[in-house]
Amino acid sequence: MSKKPRKQNVLNIRHPEQIRAIRSPERIRILEAMTEHGSLTVKQLGDIMGRVPQALYYHVKELVKVGILVEDCVVKSKRRPEKRYRLKAPKLKLDVHNNSDEIKSEIASIASSLLRSAERNYRESITEHEPVLSGRNRNFASLRFQMKLSPAQIRELNTRLSELETFMNELEPTDSAEEYVVTVVLSPTK
Repeated sequence: MSKKPRKQNVLNIRHPEQIRAIRSPERIRILEAMTEHGSLTVKQLGDIMGRVPQALYYHVKELVKVGILVEDCVVKSKRRPEKRYRLKAPKLKLDVHNNSDEIKSEIASIASSLLRSAERNYRESITEHEPVLSGRNRNFASLRFQMKLSPAQIRELNTRLSELETFMNELEPTDSAEEYVVTVVLSPTK
């Protein structure tokens, strides 16, 4: 009897075609919906996103082609069977070691998409939730720091960012948990 392959916990996005595939704000929204809702048909995805399924099929196929989404199963519907898709792993990590100009441009596009997505989430959520802006129960935060950092301070900052990443990856959702988003961008200024 063959064993069902074990799901990965984190998918490292490192290939140029994967990086290009996730630079689109629409695809970032698809990944967010899949993260929140799990396995979905394109019709269900369209209902969640407020889009017609025809506008999403191409994006889903591209994400499958590069190995970020996988076909989960086929479900019967009123008209014809529909494929359900899911993330290949519950968490995605951008893991780039290539510094080519093309990759730099793609990474900048991804950062831009993530920031637009964070802004959209923030604007929608602040009107739907009671904001707690300080203290241990804070549920909304926006931070920006601009300062000169030495190489040693950059290393320390990256250590702390790695600790945050590890912490976030180790969290297990509970039934009473509410969905949150944390977006961090580190960049030198001009």
